[in-house]
Amino acid sequence: MLKKWSEELSSSVSDTRVRMDGETTTSDAAADTLVEILDGALENDKAVWIIGNGGSVSIMAHLAVDFMNKLGLRCQALTDTSLLTCMANDFGYENVYARPLSIMGRKGDILIAISSSGNSENIVRAVAECADLGMKTVTLSGFKEDNRLFSSERGLNFYVPSTNYGTVEVGHMAILHTIADHMEIVKNQKLAQNKASAV
Repeated sequence: MLKKWSEELSSSVSDTRVRMDGETTTSDAAADTLVEILDGALENDKAVWIIGNGGSVSIMAHLAVDFMNKLGLRCQALTDTSLLTCMANDFGYENVYARPLSIMGRKGDILIAISSSGNSENIVRAVAECADLGMKTVTLSGFKEDNRLFSSERGLNFYVPSTNYGTVEVGHMAILHTIADHMEIVKNQKLAQNKASAV
């Protein structure tokens, strides 16, 4: 059972499909682009916002900590219970992320949006709102390839080809961890080189 699940996970992550501004690209090219986007956020002091529902909340909270702690990014996962319940009560759950991001987000910031189905209305609306604000949007989805996030003509959109919740969720975590780990390695290499040059 474990071997079969691991093989399915490996296959789905390896077969991840990506579209950038509506055009198909390779996963490696997309990973390089995401690294460039996050490097740009560091250089220009831009914020990174991460959103999701259900199990995706755990993923976004985990990666927000790694992005901040390991990479020094100003990264925030929108998980505050008071904020989210207020937004849901006053503006409807479909606007639970779009509303606060319309206030706190700034042009040039980055939004990472995670939705297993790619069709969650609150995630779709937040991505559209942030794109309209001039933020850079990155989405991760799964299940059906024609989902609304992956079908978007804007932003960088990853799709994990699986209908299994666990595979899609762990696939999203693997993609984002790959980026974080790569950037940390490069950062540490540069620090080591700088120390060596200073000797």
